[in-house]
Amino acid sequence: MMNWQGWEFFAPESLLTKDGRRVMWAWCKIDNAQTQSDIQSLPRELSLPEDGVLRIKPLRELESLRGDEKSVSAISIKSDSSRMLDGIAGDTLELDITFQPTAAKEYGVNVFCDAKGAGFPITVKPESKNLVMGNSEASFEVKPGEALNLRIFLDKGMVEVFANERQSVVSMQPHKPEEVGVGIFSKGADVEVKDIKSWKMQSIYQK
Repeated sequence: MMNWQGWEFFAPESLLTKDGRRVMWAWCKIDNAQTQSDIQSLPRELSLPEDGVLRIKPLRELESLRGDEKSVSAISIKSDSSRMLDGIAGDTLELDITFQPTAAKEYGVNVFCDAKGAGFPITVKPESKNLVMGNSEASFEVKPGEALNLRIFLDKGMVEVFANERQSVVSMQPHKPEEVGVGIFSKGADVEVKDIKSWKMQSIYQK
């Protein structure tokens, strides 16, 4: 199930590529859009390995849009605190963030942050086994001792998140042009971030 709140992710289409990949995308109709509320999702590769758990990951060709790569490693976030990332900001970004296993009750990433660090949270809740983003609350379990990888795509107000290739959530968050900071937060225990990579994403409409 990939439509969690209402009709924000529906009418999927798919095709089989020449190299055998199943690629799917869907129509998104999201409230609070800053420009248009009807837009296509990112294309995603679907697969079903032997464990029977559907895998969902961004289309690999999206990597051709990457530019201005930045990376940070070994970041510690104390319990019940947050930290803004230096040099990583924007609202046309791809973020690849890996968290070490943790006992935190809630942890994740804030995007579209203002100067004080307040932003739009992408939250993993291990106890309730949920991934929460805006009004969407999707089933997602981080297994004991498992690291968490979040692939986050920001396209102006559009936010698409892929968690450990087992879940994906789409949302829309209006924000002011200057609210483009990115931060990490944790509640209930300390969190160690193994590494963070970010890329400024180019337009698909090449000149």
